Parts: sequence; C-alpha cells; structure tokens
Amino acid sequence: MQQIAAALGQPAESFKKRNMIQLPQEALTAAAQAAAAAADKTSSNELDTSTVPHPKYFAQGSNGEQSILATAFGKPFALHQYTLPYMWQHLQDVSEYEERRQAVDKFNRYSRFKKRGLALAPVRYMLYHMKRTATVTIYADGSILLLHPGTEMGQGIATKAQQAAAHTLGQLLPPEQRPPLLEYIRVACGSTELMPHAGVAAGSTTSEAATAAVAAACELLLERLRPFAEELAAVAAGDGAKSSSRDVTWEAICKAAGPPDPVMGSKVVLTATARAGFTDSEGWSPENTYQFFGVGAAEVEVDLLTGERRLLRADLMVDVGRSVNPAVDLGQVEGAFMQGVGHVMTEEVAEDQQTGTPLTNSTWTYKPPGLAELPAVSGIVMADALCEFSCVTWLIHMFRTMAAVLTKCLTGLCA
Repeated sequence: MQQIAAALGQPAESFKKRNMIQLPQEALTAAAQAAAAAADKTSSNELDTSTVPHPKYFAQGSNGEQSILATAFGKPFALHQYTLPYMWQHLQDVSEYEERRQAVDKFNRYSRFKKRGLALAPVRYMLYHMKRTATVTIYADGSILLLHPGTEMGQGIATKAQQAAAHTLGQLLPPEQRPPLLEYIRVACGSTELMPHAGVAAGSTTSEAATAAVAAACELLLERLRPFAEELAAVAAGDGAKSSSRDVTWEAICKAAGPPDPVMGSKVVLTATARAGFTDSEGWSPENTYQFFGVGAAEVEVDLLTGERRLLRADLMVDVGRSVNPAVDLGQVEGAFMQGVGHVMTEEVAEDQQTGTPLTNSTWTYKPPGLAELPAVSGIVMADALCEFSCVTWLIHMFRTMAAVLTKCLTGLCA
C-alpha cells in the first residue's frame, strides 16, 4: 500500500486511511451521537464526526440493529469489534505523530547527508480458529499433569495452558479457599507417543486453541470432582465446631476422589481428554476466521554517505483481545516487531547462482537483528477487545527501553 501510494503521488497515511480504515459515515455519525449522549453533549452543534469514537459506541447502529462489516471471505463481524480505526487515531496522539512529522520534514530540509523517514502503518491479519486436543490428569496428592497440543518455542504456550487449567479447576472452591493451583501444575513434554495428530504449532493459533482444549478437559474433571467437594462440605457443616468449610481443600478433594488404599484404583477417572476450540465449525471455512488488528509508527534515519541506518523510535498498538497473560503477549509483540526489523533491515538469504550453495550460512554473513537495531525510544500499548488500553505494559516496556539505552551508552564508553 505504501508503494501504491507513492506511485499515485498521494500521501501514504491518507491513502491507507481511505482504503483500509474508513468507516461507514452513517455508523460513524450514530456512534458520535451515542458518545455525545453519554457525555451529556446533546446539542447538535457539539456533535463531532471528525474523530472516531470509542468502539463501545458502535455496538448499535442508527437503525437499532447491529452494524457490521465483512471479512474478505464474507464473514460478518460487528463494527464495535473493528478497533483498527480507533487505534489508528489513538496511536497518532500517543506517538505525537503530527508534531514529529513536522520535525522530520524540517530535519530533511536542513540536513544534507542524513535523512529521516516517519511512517504509520495499519495491520489487519486474518487468523483461523483451530480445534485442538488436550489431556489433563489429577493425582491423589493434588498435583496436576497437562499435555497440550503445541510445541513450546518461547511463545509462552505452557504458561497459558497452566493458567487455563488453574482458572478452570479453581472454580471447584469458593474464591477465598482457592489455592495457588499454578504451583500444582506440571506440563509434560510434547510427544507423539502421548498425543499423536496434535497438529502443527504455527500461524499464531496454537496457544489459544491449547488453552481452550485444556479448559474443556478441566471442565470434565470438575464434574467428576464436584460430588466429592459437596460431600466434604456437607460433612464439615454437620460437624459444627469440630470442622469448618475451610477444611475442604484442594488436596482433600483429590484425596477423597483418589484410591482409598494403595491396592485399589481411584473412585472416578481422574484423566480427561477433550477436543475444543472457539467455534463449532471445522476446517478452513470462513466461519472459523477472525481478524487481528494493530497499528505501528516508526521513525528511521539513513546516512546517505555510508548507508548506515538507525531505528530512532517505534510505537506499537495491538488489540490482543482478553489477554490470558499480558507479560507473555508483550514479549510476543516485541519479538514480532524485531523479527520484522530483521527481515527488512539486516537479514538476507543469498545463494550462489551457479551451484545453489548458501552464501549466508553463519553469523558472519547472515545478520539477525542485535542490540544496535533496537529502537532508541519505543512504546507498546496493548488493548483488549474494546480498546481499554493497558498502561502497565507501556511502563514495563519503557523500563526495558531505558535499560537498553543504558546498555548502549555503556557499550560506547567501554569501546
């Protein structure tokens, strides 16, 4: 889209907005009216349609029905789920885009051998809901073994699977009695002997499918354990002063459902396998798709004499939905961005045109991004499905950025 805009001689940002982010005017007006009513600004002269209201105001269209858009496959989705226009507008504010645009233009006018560029880019990516299988086993001592369908390669799938199991099984007890179940859960190493036909870990779909499957398996175990929890609670209530509901612990429930002695087996099956996802559809159907949205702004500097290039600043905003683990998702956003930086700035696969021998077969010739490629200033904001922005993740990343800048300074001093 950047290249098309350049070929047409049009500003890239306005071209992207017109062709990718434009909202139906009727829906935009209705949302602006809803936002004005919520702010007690009922006067017509106060109605502002130049800015995009918060996505929650798009829940109902002007005709009282759900306003919808459609994916490339024709699957409809609600306008309040189309968070891209609001994030596009919000990122320009938090990144001070207009002020920096003027500063970049001024710098380029007065700098002869160094030039700077500033760009704002939207991201809309289509993903598939996959159904996956998971197995959960509970032992008599209360420990839990998980077997999920993914391959842990640093994306935090094991952590999210543990959280899904702890959250689901924890519902067996009242909130004030729930133990820290994460300490009880161990994730087994992936193996086709234990779980054949698990599917590939790819396409940014495995973590969410694994957590859904783990939660479904835990729901089955909940139904089997609930009678034992109720029996222990009834006994505790009948004993009066001798015991209390606090004696109904996770360990006590698992022990009651487990084998009565070392010879006998458990009273119920404490292993459950489930296959689950977020839709009832199967395969590569349009019903299984959903949209991912994000916005990024980057400022770079190029030395026209040496070719040296620096990434001065990067600002990212991502709609992560209802995040299971914001710290893990923050790392994924950071890693994805730096992977893209390597792809466009430093990494290149070259082969001998005659023999096909790889010419970039080591770090001497193949250059993944390193410390020097980190942006000097950066910020990441993650939003949930209704664009409630998380300031915590921004602060965490700013501390990391400060540490990276300090490391650069120390490296320069040592050199």
